[in-house]
Amino acid sequence: MPYLSWEVGANVPDNMFYDVRRGLLLAEQYVRSLAVPELENEVVLYLYWDIVPAMARVYGISERQAPQSYETYGSAGEATLTDDGSGAIIINGSIMERYGVSPLRFTHISSHELIHIYQYGLAAHRGIDLDHSKVRVHGPAWLQEGGAEFQTHRALTKGAVYLYDERRRWFSQTASAVDTPLSDLETYKGLLATQNSFELGAMAVELLAARAGEEAVMAYWTLLDPQTPWEEAFETTFGTTISEFYLLFEQHRAAGFPVEDLPDIAPRTHLTTVDREALAELYDATGGVQWEKNDNWLTDAPGSDWHGVTVDREGYVTVLNLRDNRLRGKLPPELGSLSRLRELNLRDNQLNGEIPPELGNLFNLEVLSLVRNRLSGPIPPSLGNLAALKELRIWGNKLNGEIPSTLANLSLLRNFSVGVNELTGEIPSWLGDLPYLQSIHLSENQLTGAIPDNLAKLTDVGYFNANRNRLTGDIPSWLADFPLRQLYLNDNQLTGDIPEGLSALSDLEWLWLGGNSLSGCVPGALRDIPNHDMDRLELPDC
Repeated sequence: MPYLSWEVGANVPDNMFYDVRRGLLLAEQYVRSLAVPELENEVVLYLYWDIVPAMARVYGISERQAPQSYETYGSAGEATLTDDGSGAIIINGSIMERYGVSPLRFTHISSHELIHIYQYGLAAHRGIDLDHSKVRVHGPAWLQEGGAEFQTHRALTKGAVYLYDERRRWFSQTASAVDTPLSDLETYKGLLATQNSFELGAMAVELLAARAGEEAVMAYWTLLDPQTPWEEAFETTFGTTISEFYLLFEQHRAAGFPVEDLPDIAPRTHLTTVDREALAELYDATGGVQWEKNDNWLTDAPGSDWHGVTVDREGYVTVLNLRDNRLRGKLPPELGSLSRLRELNLRDNQLNGEIPPELGNLFNLEVLSLVRNRLSGPIPPSLGNLAALKELRIWGNKLNGEIPSTLANLSLLRNFSVGVNELTGEIPSWLGDLPYLQSIHLSENQLTGAIPDNLAKLTDVGYFNANRNRLTGDIPSWLADFPLRQLYLNDNQLTGDIPEGLSALSDLEWLWLGGNSLSGCVPGALRDIPNHDMDRLELPDC
């Protein structure tokens, strides 16, 4: 992509960079497959944990104005062409901390925004409609955002990230919940005021692509110029007037979004023998017959037609998501043979027994979520072998024993969530050696001792929860150096004064310190935090 250059913030983890890069490359490959002309514009990708400085430069506004602009355009990413014709993509890394998004989300965001750059470049688009109240000269907002969303799904399908049919099921269900007529989403004001409007737009663009071809979705932008009304370009490209299409789409929606005839750009692959056997063991061990959803399990259907399963082109399982699906029983050790598994999500079920140590064989695993089950026993030390792991979510079980020191090997970990268990011992000091850690959840265990000073080395922690343990010592003053949004230390045995520096945390929204034996006074600014329990401390203001 010779037109692309990068500006990456100092605090952006390498793995986030690679997730973004993958989305850009897959979008580029997809667009090029549609015989679209190469971009002539230089494009700069701004990847920041805090996007305010980048937005200020790109849009020529002050940093004070940038946060308002940022909230207006959305929290994930933004793409535009500047007045000189060069392109800019701004991606907000902190969305992961704010909303707990998965790594795949950054691949999706970057792909979506690059599609926008192509739209704008082909249509000679300049700037953005700041008041979001007009139909832009290049057409309705649902076509712009729905087109980027639809083509992103197609791009990631072509790149074997997932199968299109699986993603289509999700966004068709989401779009079905929208009551707003598509014609009301022509302006950005209408689009942004309607929940799930992007998904509805994607279903409309899918209908256009099924009738006029995927190439037409991008070719539409090449017909736009100041002398050509967008309605004329729409009719020329798609062979129907916009009024006729709105009627057609509402009939399509009323029929439940029946599957359209699109090229199968990712072959439907059958499971490998080893992975099929592992899934069969899981089905038998956890009462698969009584699951909430077990569509196509143990049949000869392609692997990704099995509910909750995603496979790659060679038939290996890459995602297994059976959350909230009434799984009961013990996890079989055979799960450890899913050699290409990237995400295992079994949260909100009724699983019991111990976590199989064989899960430590899942060397490609990035997300492990066993939240809110009935699992017991120790955390297997073998989980320290999961070198690719970014999210460890095992809170809400009955796990006991100390947190194994082998987890110090999880150098890419961003979310460490082991709260609401029966864990003992001290908070591991090696947590401070995990450079990308952003969220630490240790609450409602039986942890003792002081909060280790080695954690002061962390730079990106926005969520720290160690409440309802048996912690002693002072509240560390270095917590004020974290970009904290939520801090929970209530109901421990902490002593000493409240650090004055906490008052300077401008993003702090939750602060719970009650139920300790703190002394001194409460810095006055802490009572201005939206959610706090300062009254429980019964201390005077400073």
